[in-house]
Order: sequence, then structure tokens, then C-alpha cells
Amino acid sequence: MIEHKDMDVFNAGFSGRAFVYAGFDPTADGLHLGSMSILAVLKDMADAGHHICAVVGTGTGKIGDPTGKSSARSFIEPEQLKKNVEGLKRDIHRVLPEAEIIENNWFSDITIDEFMVEVMKHIPLTKLLGLSIVKDRLDSGSGISLMEAIYPVFQGWDMVMLSDRATALGLDMVIQVGGQDQTGNMSMGLHLLNRVREDRKADMLSVPLITTANGEKMGKSAGNALWLAPEKLDDVQFFDGILSIPDEILEDSSNILTHNHVFVGDILQKKQEFAKTVFIKVRGQEAFDRMLLVKNGTDLSSMPKVELAKDFQQTFVDSGLCSSRGEVMRMIKNSGLKVNGNKVSDIMELNIGDIISCGKRKVCVV
Repeated sequence: MIEHKDMDVFNAGFSGRAFVYAGFDPTADGLHLGSMSILAVLKDMADAGHHICAVVGTGTGKIGDPTGKSSARSFIEPEQLKKNVEGLKRDIHRVLPEAEIIENNWFSDITIDEFMVEVMKHIPLTKLLGLSIVKDRLDSGSGISLMEAIYPVFQGWDMVMLSDRATALGLDMVIQVGGQDQTGNMSMGLHLLNRVREDRKADMLSVPLITTANGEKMGKSAGNALWLAPEKLDDVQFFDGILSIPDEILEDSSNILTHNHVFVGDILQKKQEFAKTVFIKVRGQEAFDRMLLVKNGTDLSSMPKVELAKDFQQTFVDSGLCSSRGEVMRMIKNSGLKVNGNKVSDIMELNIGDIISCGKRKVCVV
């Protein structure tokens, strides 16, 4: 198993091209910030030259992944399922325009007799019962249906089908990307592939989950989803939601979503730069600029522009917002300076496109 922190080591040591995929079940009509942990890894793997694919679970989604659930999911009506699939495709292509998207509806192409012979005979019952997603439900006393219990088998069949796709494309191996809570499901795919296809190279890449401060998984089920689509959550709410990520999980979230990018400054500056970076990854620079307009109540086209100077203080002096470098420091101490609508508590790095202001004086764009 490849771990998130070892991705660079893997890419440095692997000379071929891999078919790298992740699955997304259509249980809602959009993706949320929790999904960005997976999308960010797919983007990094694409940048490393691999073929990336998002699998939308029109087949497995009808069952519903029991991972982390104390009871069975409700069935999704066909019209809602169609709407959810379109929402997932929209959000995947919003972040990964280069991604291939496949629906795993190949279950309709295999009969129950064929599935028993080709698939089920290779799954030891002890392995299935030993998976945490089954074992935890049984141990809790709430029970689990056979339909849910065999969900990992259906997800495992994805790896077989996508290994065939990788071979057809002339790629060297197949890698499934999934959250750490998906380890059992992904291991079933490797188990099955090793038994129904000979000499296929495969692996799984485990990604840490984005959690709240108390360790709760961030997502739609927890009721704290930050939806990627502006149709579901406006730009200001999305930005402010990222900005409100608890201080104690900022470093972990940054490592997951921005590939270990190092943000400098105090905690407020780090959070502002993190929120800006993630926002632009998801919704783009133009949306970020428009969002700043809303937060500042200013028309960007009419803003005076200032060249980015050698450092923070000089940029404020050159803009005319402050008369001297000393005044810059005094205004920081008095919470009088803002960058992108947020108060500045210490000297920070400015970037082209940042909106700067001092007290109630005019606003400039760098």
C-alpha cells in the first residue's frame, strides 16, 4: 500500500505510467471539501504524468457504502440518482478537467451465474466478515444486510474492470486512491484482481481524511459539508468555511489538500493563504477575485493598482495608503491594515491580485 506521504517517493522510483482512479458514490448531487483530499491526490498524480480516472458509482451507489454507517442507507430513486451523477461529474471536472470519468454500470453486463463463478467463489467468507465495515456493525448489535456486506466485493470488481482498461491503454499498473477508511474495500479489489487476472500490477494509495477538531469526518453525513459547487454554497460562505477550519487541524489539512505546501506567518496569515489556495484550486482565480469584491464591497475595475514592491511595508508606502514604513508597523499594531478583507496581525507576503487597505482610506489592488 502506498501512503499519501510516500507519493513523491513512489513517483521518483516508478518509471512507467499508471492508471490512477478513485470512486465517488452518487449519494448527493455534489462533492464537498472532504472529497478534495482525493481530488488533490488525483491532480498530483496527473501532474506526475499518470492517467487519472474518476469512477462514478452508478452500480455500487445503488447499494451504498456501509463504511462508518450504523444503519443501511436509503435507496436512491432513479431520477435523483441521475441528478446526483450529473452533480458529481460537474464537480469532478471543475477540479480535474483532464480526468476521465467512467460510470461503473458494468454490473448490468454480467449475469448472477457469471458473477458467482467469476467473482464470488474467490471471496473467502472469513475475509469478508473480518473487514471492519462488516465486523463493526456485527459487534455493535445493529446488524448488517447481505446487500451491504458484499459492497466491498462489488467495489473490488471495479479494480478488475479498470485493470482491463489500463491494459487496453498500454499502462503499466492500476492504482486505487481512497481515504484511510476505505482500506478494507480497496484491499478486496487487490485480493480479487490477484485471483481473476494473471500478472497484473496493482496497488492502493491511502489518503488521510479531513476531519474536524474532534476527529469527526468532514462531509455531508456529518452536516458540515463545504460544497465545491457555487450552486450549492456561495463563494463567500465557501471561503469563510475554509477559513474557519480549526487551528489545530490546519497543518494536516494543508498537507492533504496542498501537497505539503508551506504557509508562512502567524496562524491567521497561514489560514488566509490556505483558504485562498484551496479556493482557487476549486473555483478558480476569477471567482476568488469576485468573492473579494463582495467581501470588500468594492468594484475591482475601479480600484487603484499598485506594483508589488520588494516587501510588505514598501508596497503599502508605494500605494499611498501609508506615509512611511513606520506607519505601516503602527497600523498593524492597531489592526488598521487589511489584506483581502482580513485584518493583518504581522508582516506577510503579498501576491499579485491581493486587495490591500488601510483604515477607512482608499483600497488598492496589487
